[in-house]
Amino acid sequence: MLSNFDIKAKTFASRTGKCCVGAMEIPAEETDALVHSIQKYMGEEFDQDISPLKARLLLNYVWDEVAPFAYNAGVKDAQEFTRARNEELPDTVFRDGLNYWRNR
Repeated sequence: MLSNFDIKAKTFASRTGKCCVGAMEIPAEETDALVHSIQKYMGEEFDQDISPLKARLLLNYVWDEVAPFAYNAGVKDAQEFTRARNEELPDTVFRDGLNYWRNR
């Protein structure tokens, strides 16, 4: 019987090297850089040498569990920014009419 780790390892072996959640995807080159960073972090901060596979599994977990919160916060910030700019729009672009006689 395959362990949970073996099943995940098999799944990763068949992947293209990209890390993805739904429609969000990290390009393979960035995934590789993140895997290396995770390996370095685990080695320096926890004195744990982990394989690239384990680092990818950790990245996938964080991507599945944490990234949606960061993504949603970014969407909320963008909505607030856009809403504020839209509220300023009339003051920014409004032009009075009937100016011909005022300028004489």
